[in-house]
Amino acid sequence: ALMRLEQPDYLDHWQQALVLLAERDNIASELSGLAVRLLLDAQNWVMEQAAGHMRQALAKGVPIQDSSAWLQGFLYGSGLLLLHNPPLWALIDAWIQELSHVEFQQLLPALRKTFSSYAPAERQKMLQLAKDGRTRASKNRAPVVWDETRVQTVLPTLQLIFGKG
Repeated sequence: ALMRLEQPDYLDHWQQALVLLAERDNIASELSGLAVRLLLDAQNWVMEQAAGHMRQALAKGVPIQDSSAWLQGFLYGSGLLLLHNPPLWALIDAWIQELSHVEFQQLLPALRKTFSSYAPAERQKMLQLAKDGRTRASKNRAPVVWDETRVQTVLPTLQLIFGKG
């Protein structure tokens, strides 16, 4: 709405407010994640800045509820961000792989809520990426060797999160 007003001062104040929301520690995690996403979408931040904030929000010492809320805010509204940015996909994938079983179970409702808002085609593409175990950036590398038994136990959960089609 501010862009339609064509008032540079308003936009400057908006961008400054977003930076404050993204960088302050005492802000709700979901709001902070959304602020980072809006700065990225408006091309005020580059992908490396957003990824740096994501790494910080998903760091080991951060409570799972806070990390989950940050991620939910950041991913709000578009799965295309993940599909077209393999480094972000890889960062989230690595974070999820490091979670304990209990932490992963705590994260599932938030993941389901986030991914259910995406278009079915987006969810299918993400499910395929998860099944393949690779991003577009890693296609030229040696294939990943998977333990098929473990894969089969995880696939139903992934299908629940991403939708079956």
